[in-house]
Amino acid sequence: MSVRPNLDVFNMCFKVSSDISDTYDILPDLDVKYPFIHVNRTETTPDDFKIEESGLISQVIDVWGTRTQRQVIDDIVKSLHNSLRKSRKTNNFYFRVQTFNENLIMDNSTHTPLLHCHVRVNFLYTKRRLI
Repeated sequence: MSVRPNLDVFNMCFKVSSDISDTYDILPDLDVKYPFIHVNRTETTPDDFKIEESGLISQVIDVWGTRTQRQVIDDIVKSLHNSLRKSRKTNNFYFRVQTFNENLIMDNSTHTPLLHCHVRVNFLYTKRRLI
């Protein structure tokens, strides 16, 4: 069974995130311990003009913490950046980070004021090795 590149990226990001902090693939219950990482949505833009399977995958990763954990959140995001920026090969594809964007915002959706760092990592992918 062939694995699609978006699942490879999700699994890779989930593994890297799990090595850094508590990680979830859905938002956990409100009584969760902060900080945590939520490997969120994946968007795939295949390059339909090439014979070989290639394109761009955008993976959203959210880092959540209390308002007093700004430094901890920053350290987690830095660790994510350092780990994901390395070119990687899975059993199916080669991946390389094209861009790594982060946006830190205040979140008042719970009784506890939170910080939410919204990270978007854009990966180029191909069946052949990327330069």
